[in-house]
Amino acid sequence: MPTIITALFAASIAYVFNTLIIKKLGISVLTDIVPIGEEFIKTFLAVKYNAHIISVHLIFGTVEALSDFYAGEKTAAGMSVISHGLFGLLAVIVYNNFGLWWSIVSSAAFHMTYNRWMLSKVD
Repeated sequence: MPTIITALFAASIAYVFNTLIIKKLGISVLTDIVPIGEEFIKTFLAVKYNAHIISVHLIFGTVEALSDFYAGEKTAAGMSVISHGLFGLLAVIVYNNFGLWWSIVSSAAFHMTYNRWMLSKVD
């Protein structure tokens, strides 16, 4: 149960953060600030609340997929669960070997790279 609650809490925080930061700075933050914020929120909260890191990432990705789907972003929705699951897998591997800080840094770097690649496909 703590994993589901943690994931929904993380998704809620990220939704508010992303909405505010995109309104203030524009869509370009999808390739830097948004991935850093999301990876910090998901991984930090999972560790803080002793939740399963990969599951938090997968549930977060599912919430994001639903949001994307209802916004008409079918491709993004389809990839969201898979990509966030991969970010979570990387986060766990790095966390187990190097700790929380490097876990967040590595998953954020991967997420930023992924978002740049995905956005280059829509341009």
